[in-house]
Amino acid sequence: MRRFTVFILLFFAALTVSGQSQVTVSGRLIDEKTGGPLEYGTVSFYTPKDSSLVTGGITDLEGNYRLMLPPGSYYLVAQFVSYEAKTVSGIQIPKEQQLYTISPITLSQDVETLSEVVITGKKQEMEMMLDKRVFNVGVDVSNTGRSAAEILDRVPSVAVDQEGNVSLRGSSNVQILIDGKPSGLIGLTDSDGLRLLQGNLVESIEVITNPSARYQAEGQGGIINIILKKDRKAGFNGGISLNTGYPNDHGISANLNYRANNFNFFGNYGLNYRRSPGEGYERRRQFSADTTTYLNRDFDFERGGISNNVQFGAEYYFNDKTVLTGSMLIRRSDENNDRNTYYAEFDQNQDLQERSVRTDNEEETENSREYTLSFRKSFNKEKQEFNFDVQYRNNTELEESDLYEETIFSEGLGNTPLIQTSRNEEGERNFLIETFYVHPYAENGILEFGLRSNFRRIGNDYLVQEQNESGDFEPLYNFSNDFRYDESIQAAYFIVGNTRDRWSWQLGMRGEYTDIQTDLKPLDPEEEEQVNNKNYFNLFPSASLNYKLGGENSLQASYSRRLSRPGFWILNPFSNFSDPRYLRTGNPDLDPVYTDSYELGYLLNWGTGSLFSSVYYRHSTGEWERITTVDDEGVSTSFPVNLSTEDAVGFEFNYSQDLAEWWTINANANVYYSETDGVYSDVRYYAQAFSANGRLNSRFTVWDKIDIQMNYRYRAPRNTTQGTRKSFNTLDVGLSTDLLNGAATLVMNVNDVFNTGVYRGVTEGENFYSESEYRRRFRQFTVNFTYRINQKPDRQRKGDRKGGDDRMDMDGDF
Repeated sequence: MRRFTVFILLFFAALTVSGQSQVTVSGRLIDEKTGGPLEYGTVSFYTPKDSSLVTGGITDLEGNYRLMLPPGSYYLVAQFVSYEAKTVSGIQIPKEQQLYTISPITLSQDVETLSEVVITGKKQEMEMMLDKRVFNVGVDVSNTGRSAAEILDRVPSVAVDQEGNVSLRGSSNVQILIDGKPSGLIGLTDSDGLRLLQGNLVESIEVITNPSARYQAEGQGGIINIILKKDRKAGFNGGISLNTGYPNDHGISANLNYRANNFNFFGNYGLNYRRSPGEGYERRRQFSADTTTYLNRDFDFERGGISNNVQFGAEYYFNDKTVLTGSMLIRRSDENNDRNTYYAEFDQNQDLQERSVRTDNEEETENSREYTLSFRKSFNKEKQEFNFDVQYRNNTELEESDLYEETIFSEGLGNTPLIQTSRNEEGERNFLIETFYVHPYAENGILEFGLRSNFRRIGNDYLVQEQNESGDFEPLYNFSNDFRYDESIQAAYFIVGNTRDRWSWQLGMRGEYTDIQTDLKPLDPEEEEQVNNKNYFNLFPSASLNYKLGGENSLQASYSRRLSRPGFWILNPFSNFSDPRYLRTGNPDLDPVYTDSYELGYLLNWGTGSLFSSVYYRHSTGEWERITTVDDEGVSTSFPVNLSTEDAVGFEFNYSQDLAEWWTINANANVYYSETDGVYSDVRYYAQAFSANGRLNSRFTVWDKIDIQMNYRYRAPRNTTQGTRKSFNTLDVGLSTDLLNGAATLVMNVNDVFNTGVYRGVTEGENFYSESEYRRRFRQFTVNFTYRINQKPDRQRKGDRKGGDDRMDMDGDF
């Protein structure tokens, strides 16, 4: 209650001074012992004459604060939970200055108070910063026990389709990073890596819809950065989580940290056993000049097995401004994926002609190694910083399938079963080196320069064989290949920015030189080797402008130019033979997609809630579109091509409101219109799509002990160039409570309560019409128990909020 009263006083004090001539005052709070930042600390300014409160603020994640004050004399009181308050007297703010910087303030822990503190505030579910939105995973109890792919599917504006592909604001060309870099945790394919990464190891997810020049230009839809849990507090701390669920979902994860003197040791480990059942069907009509035939395709599958990953490392602090970090990541998964496909073929009178069944038993093994070395140095001058990073990773994956197809009814002759095998051996080596330097200038400006060099090599050997009449296996040349992919990207960038009065601005330019070579070696000796070499240099400007309207309200405008390079999997001609009547292939001759993105956002805060709304527009050239064709034999093939253009305009809002001390709701929606137009093989592919997706989250506390949360998600139908993607909706319910005096938390979840999470769609072409449904998983029941070691709960039990309600800071560092 005391902290809540302080926040109310600060709020009214800020209103009092908002109309006067003001100076921007900034500073920082740091821990006296560790030198680390104190996030969400309170800074209050008083007049010496009568000790009346003038204004105050809250520090950000780096311990920085920034607020507006009229010229005059003040004293400052800095506070942080369980730390001794400190008073700084004699602060004189002159009239002639527009910016006044206070030296960093160090606070020390209050031993007596520390033993009495039980309840602390929590991080908000969403935080706004100048160039990104941060979603704190632990605040949403329905995320407990989920994989990273499932958590991403619950992040506003992000969607994960039935195949695990991630999209942002309707664009599937998204760059996914781990702790700001590509990572072996993602693996060779984003969808598989995210499915195997345990969500209990994820701290937060950053969504960057209009990245600055600091970030890679890759990903026309933006960047999703997954931040893993880590801690740098002195002593030994961490947490251990156990989870179980039905269908089979069992695991254990641990996140541990020990810091003493100049050394900090950290590590996390996750072990999971999961078996995810799913099902689907397709109903297809195929037309020819004088007849119509019908195909019913039903399938069920069960994917999963054992996966585990371990990351460990150490930091050495030369002093409070210089640190060297080394870490190693090891990941291994062993899965058994089973699939049954049932075919029924009918003639034009819908009389059954043939019924068959195909089984695919696949053994999949993946290994990853990643090594990272980082050097960070800050200087006495605030915001001056130098960074240097080196990373090497090596991933291998082996998929081996036994395939069996049998005709169980046929009007014709012959029902000899097909016995086939497939073997897919993949490997990736990646070397990354990058550095950047930030230099303050003038009163509050920054200059930033950076270099990045990335080399990647991927190999894929795919072999399909079929047993002949003599019992020997012969290769099927049409479906086998040896594919090599080499990529080199060299980049440099600079950024300049400044803050003056209520304005903050940033301009950047990034240059990238790309050299990609693909080499397709067919196994058929009569076919020629195909080599494609593409190299190009591009400039990618970015700009952002922020204006503080008063209080915590802000207006922001931003622009960026980006591209999406065709990656290995979309270039690879063939790598799956599970269902030979439904083939999904790549295109070795794809070109990159270029996108110009514009956004205007408005942040409104009030005492018990906040609203962030934005309007955005994207224009893309060379857009990829998957074209589906059906040949005379009834084989459906889906492949990507470069269509002409895509234009998309949308409106997005995120709303948070405290309806009562025990009840909070969060809602978000993304409504957009897109238009795709292009020609391929003399056929025009055009689509106007008006669609939307949204989420409503209601979280409330009962009996002062139990938190209950309901999370509803909805995606509206959307037109495509060859059909329609139908609506999708799910409801999740979670219950959590703290145990053992707050040292542990028990969470129970029911995901997809009404089993409505089904992907449905219509695809049509000149000679076919198809309706399909796909269920990636069934209703899931999970229980999770987490025990914290010298840590506090992420969730707020009741009382005050750390950080000042649901306010979202858009005035963060550049």
